[in-house]
Amino acid sequence: MDKKFFEDSNLPEQEYKLNDVKNYKFHGEQIARMLEGIEKILLKEKKPKIVLMGEDANCNLAGALVARKLHIKVGMLKQEREAMTGECQKNIIGE
Repeated sequence: MDKKFFEDSNLPEQEYKLNDVKNYKFHGEQIARMLEGIEKILLKEKKPKIVLMGEDANCNLAGALVARKLHIKVGMLKQEREAMTGECQKNIIGE
């Protein structure tokens, strides 16, 4: 996510980035890496009360899945919710 996104949303810039995800060719590999990375971050942060989603569909899917498994609430930015690519992901995320 770029700096402009955080400025426009009045959010502090993210503390963590999963930069190596882009090095994987297949969506399954990318999502697997996201699942692993996001889970480590959420456990390190001692399971926050809510995870705010606002990235692409694969990141939303991975983040929501990890959060749900850890019993953490999931929130999505409205603009991203409207841009979701299908009802399937909305149902998985719980929207």
